[in-house]
Amino acid sequence: MKNPIRPSSSTLLFTCIALQAGAAATPAVQGSEDHKLLAAAVLAGDEFGSSVGTDGVRVAVGAPLADAAGPDAGSAFLFDATTGGESVQLVPTGVSAGDRFGAAVCVDGALALVGAPFADVTGTDSGAAYLFDASSGTQSAELQPSDAAVQFGTAVAMDGGLAVVGALGAAYVFDVATGQELAKLAPSGTGSAGGFGGAVDIDAGLVVVGAQVGDGLGLLTGTAFVFDAASGVQIRQLSALDGTAWSFFGSSVAIDAGTVVVGARTASPKGKDSGAAYMFDAVTGQQIEKLVPNDGHIFAEFGSSVGIEGPLVVVGAGQDNQGGFSSGAVYVYQAASGSFVTKLLASDSTSSDELGGAVCVAGGVIVAGAARDDDVGDACGSAYLFGAAGVAAPMSECLGNLGSLDLAAGLPFAGQTLTLRTDGAQPATLASLLVVSAAPVAGWPSCGVDFGTAGELLVDLAPSSELFASIVPWTGAPADFSISVPSVAGLAGLQIYAQGALLAPLSPTETVRLTHGLEITLGGYL
Repeated sequence: MKNPIRPSSSTLLFTCIALQAGAAATPAVQGSEDHKLLAAAVLAGDEFGSSVGTDGVRVAVGAPLADAAGPDAGSAFLFDATTGGESVQLVPTGVSAGDRFGAAVCVDGALALVGAPFADVTGTDSGAAYLFDASSGTQSAELQPSDAAVQFGTAVAMDGGLAVVGALGAAYVFDVATGQELAKLAPSGTGSAGGFGGAVDIDAGLVVVGAQVGDGLGLLTGTAFVFDAASGVQIRQLSALDGTAWSFFGSSVAIDAGTVVVGARTASPKGKDSGAAYMFDAVTGQQIEKLVPNDGHIFAEFGSSVGIEGPLVVVGAGQDNQGGFSSGAVYVYQAASGSFVTKLLASDSTSSDELGGAVCVAGGVIVAGAARDDDVGDACGSAYLFGAAGVAAPMSECLGNLGSLDLAAGLPFAGQTLTLRTDGAQPATLASLLVVSAAPVAGWPSCGVDFGTAGELLVDLAPSSELFASIVPWTGAPADFSISVPSVAGLAGLQIYAQGALLAPLSPTETVRLTHGLEITLGGYL
């Protein structure tokens, strides 16, 4: 190697990349999905896509009117966020007709949580929520509140080992490891809190609960509340500064990193029921932004659903007309500024699909439900995965290097952790080295540099190009390197180059073996 290795953090890596690229990339505009999700078992009338959830690795989709165990018993499915492939159908113990299992779904790491608000567990429509192993689909627990509840499982969310489940007029916090109830959340403050529990989310120990038919600032204005998850203590009551009657503020809620997003699907800034969404500081309760699309129109119901993670805020408009009457759409905004980024539409958008009736975002992956889509029958439903996914492609080689380097996990865009795997099928190697660089300098040979028995050097190790290097122990088995792509603007469209080296002794004459190279083009929306 012609330059010394200079270890640095992966955050600095991408900062350096952006600087060496000369300018931030133009915000990506995505008019169609990366994957359309449709479960094999879905039939007409199932309304698959009524609820969606993702952690950036897996996607959960509910079909609450599926006849899996009787009419409207409901069903739920998990998909791979990278490929869009269906992985498992979730089937709880004892589900029966009318339960509407799948009315609410979420997934977080190893667990999936699904609500069945009309299950008759402890009484008529008392409801239930079920935990599943996200890999196998095996049910691990059934959650029930400590007191009588109605429509428990109307809304669900998970984060940090905690689950929050909404019911009619209440919400409950559980420890997912034990299934134990930790707190019951009840609102206090000005006006009524009608519809409390109809929308919930949780992040970093804070829970936000919507009450869309509350009378905070007038008849059916709606309101929302922020609670401490562990104690159940209410921290803030949230109301729109310009709230008006019949806005249904709180019909959808989301929280991430101290920012709350609240949908008001029947607010009328662009005409009757055009809709709006609001951003708040979760601790102070201060309204930060009001989001209204420039192309909003009457009855669009912008704010039907909302999501936030990292740099992205996502708002569904289930009745938007751009792709046909009530075809639906999804809008993306910058979380830091509230600035509009792009509008997402389905490639096969048609009237009455209602894309955006449910949305979620995690790890840069945006999922939107279209519960009235009709691919395999009227209102069978579908869901769409918008990743603006980056690409990891092999670099061209003239000599054909012997070691391998592959993207083993993660999607190459903001907020993701990439796992790059080196392998050379040789035992007794001392270490594995990964080097990442920016684009080669002018004059870099098209075939790279011939390093003899080591192979072909494909990345530029000049001081102006080398950005990151890391060494891990290696014994002959594949070695993994993790690179975290930060949630910052200006990375979409940038290219980085990676190559591994297996450090010897491989044989008396071979002390270094170079792997294949990867050219990684970062995706994303910013």
